Amino acid sequence: MSRKKFKVVISQYVYDSILALYRGICHESLSGADHVRRALISGMESLQDFPERYPRYETEGLRDRQLRKMVILKRYLVFYEVVGEEVRIYHVVDGKRDYAHLL
Repeated sequence: MSRKKFKVVISQYVYDSILALYRGICHESLSGADHVRRALISGMESLQDFPERYPRYETEGLRDRQLRKMVILKRYLVFYEVVGEEVRIYHVVDGKRDYAHLL
């Protein structure tokens, strides 16, 4: 039996966020930056299969939304929501930085 595939929607804002992360890491290691970029893109694309596998992100003011949080490479956070048959990626951030204001 084939599982339902979701359409993963990645906005230009998210691509720009990944590019900013990439540029920041490039100062230390070009191969490290490539590794992080590939892991982020691959992780987000994997959400087409069973996107509910990651926990809901619950905090004050967001309880009405179905926002979920995926952790990649133990440091980078992907915030997304499943809406119908789409997975909408809203933010990709470095978990070591203050990101609460983005949500």
